[in-house]
Amino acid sequence: MGNYKKVTSKDVARLAGVSQSTVSMVLNNSETASFSEGTVQRVFTAAKELGYSVGRKRSKIRTPDGFGILLIVCPSVTNPYYASIVHTIAFYAQAQGLLPMFFDTFRDPRNESRVAEAVKNLSVSGLICLGAPAMPDAVYHLAQQVPMVIIDDKQDNPCADLIELDGVKVGTVMGRHLLSLGHRTAAYLSPSLKDPRAPQNRRLEGLRAAWAEAGLPPDQVVAFDAEDDLLPGRTGSDEYMAGFRLSRRAAEHPGITAMAGFNDMVAYGILDSLLDLGYHIPQDYSVCGCDNILFSNMRGVGLTTVEHFAAEKARDAVDILVRRMGMGAEGETPPRTHRVEYEPQLIVRSSTGASRPADGK
Repeated sequence: MGNYKKVTSKDVARLAGVSQSTVSMVLNNSETASFSEGTVQRVFTAAKELGYSVGRKRSKIRTPDGFGILLIVCPSVTNPYYASIVHTIAFYAQAQGLLPMFFDTFRDPRNESRVAEAVKNLSVSGLICLGAPAMPDAVYHLAQQVPMVIIDDKQDNPCADLIELDGVKVGTVMGRHLLSLGHRTAAYLSPSLKDPRAPQNRRLEGLRAAWAEAGLPPDQVVAFDAEDDLLPGRTGSDEYMAGFRLSRRAAEHPGITAMAGFNDMVAYGILDSLLDLGYHIPQDYSVCGCDNILFSNMRGVGLTTVEHFAAEKARDAVDILVRRMGMGAEGETPPRTHRVEYEPQLIVRSSTGASRPADGK
């Protein structure tokens, strides 16, 4: 057998270029110290690279009924899509004997570090994260300490169990539908596209792939994004306003006959803006979204959208987490990294129709 050398915090400190005490305080989420985001990221990256994790005794907090705590981390509960997932997770978690608690990060990376503190101070039994973390190495470290499931877009190397949706497929489904109606130039309206990891970029990629598949120039899908949208605190109403404002720019672009929103909230803003400008839906513009949230099927909305089964994702996340926590049926052992991918399904309603002539506004 070869010689085995145990990795220590001193090794992590050397690789990260910080002191050993800094490593200890960062990895143990010390409340008495404050470090820059860059320092924290270097420590977590070094710990991950070396395979170092902090072993510590944890006394699980229990409710009077003996329930363990499940922490649900969400980027913005003001978006009805996330609200519906949180609600369903809480329902199934309680049925499994867990006490669900909710934490809204407001899309602020600084709040993600507070999640680690909550896991430590509340002795959380399990964690479900909605959306991609801004600091993936920190999440990797957290996943070594507590069972975790992430519900997010498709990832190449997930650091925890993952319920995923392929955003490229979503965009392709949208694009094929619009092309089948005769649209040849379309707008894609989205939150900021600056972060290449963001799901909005993958949906744009899928839309353009559908155009290329049809033998059309991909740049005939014209992207409009809210460039200031990386600021923390983005809400569902901000996404609505992004669709409202960006659609006015798109309506000035020659040849566009269809507009695809990153999600249903963006699409609602598109619909209201175009109607305010005196256009008819879908005679002047076809509009589609993604998420199939409750309001999309209401009379007067009728939004064509992409369903990706939020309730089923929530149920699967709880099921995987429960088995990972050792609370499932005897003999059940989840794989090292459990991945479940949902296929997007097009829901056609009255907001999309045959293309008008490109110059016929």
